[in-house]
Amino acid sequence: MPREDPDLLAGARKEEDRELERTLRPRTLQEYVGQERMKANLKVFIRAALAREEPLDHTLVYGPPGLGKTTIAHVIAHEMGIAIKATSGPAIEKSGDLVALLTTVKGIPAGYQKDLQEDKALLFDACDTLATVLPAVTGAIDTLTVNADRMAAALDPAMRATDLADLLVEAGVPFRESHGLIGKLVRAAEQAGVTLDKVSPKVATDIHPALGPALAQLGTWEQSVESRATPGGASRASVESQIEELRRLFQPAASA
Repeated sequence: MPREDPDLLAGARKEEDRELERTLRPRTLQEYVGQERMKANLKVFIRAALAREEPLDHTLVYGPPGLGKTTIAHVIAHEMGIAIKATSGPAIEKSGDLVALLTTVKGIPAGYQKDLQEDKALLFDACDTLATVLPAVTGAIDTLTVNADRMAAALDPAMRATDLADLLVEAGVPFRESHGLIGKLVRAAEQAGVTLDKVSPKVATDIHPALGPALAQLGTWEQSVESRATPGGASRASVESQIEELRRLFQPAASA
């Protein structure tokens, strides 16, 4: 049996781990490439909040996929010197239920740890929610009619921003730079009045030498989806694998 690499099992972070993380996402506004106006405004907001020793006001960052909205959220947290927890809107309610449950368990004396009546309201609420949602989803899928033409017409080339960022990374451009470069390309497309995939190769190459070839490699929408071939991804093979796994999990047990 081959020996296990101790580095793979080490719990402590090593210097090479930190170096890798730094190459994946910028941690400061200075490292963040592009979006100069946004960065200038954020610098003022953050400095003012730090000077007042108060939390930063609610900040809304919006834009097409791949422009670094999540990255800038982590940058803001780092500049403020605080931790960050990423979540989605629908997950907030159930996270609150989990916190309430854990608080209940923590507050029960050691001698009564099996006496958890107070957790039942949260458990039953989760079961009721699932029982309500599942029939609705099942009915929607059973009666679903797919209009491929309408779906194709709704495709927005701005959605290819993430594909372009991936292609830049494959060409050797660090991710912390690629999303900023794509932001410049989006701005150039808006100024020229064209879609993202119709920006001229010269304009793209002027932004970065790797952008012109990346635009030429975009391919079709089908190829874009099929490129997401990781486990749990959106490619046809990945989706079929997930469906097969779910069928296996929910298959009725064989009777004895």
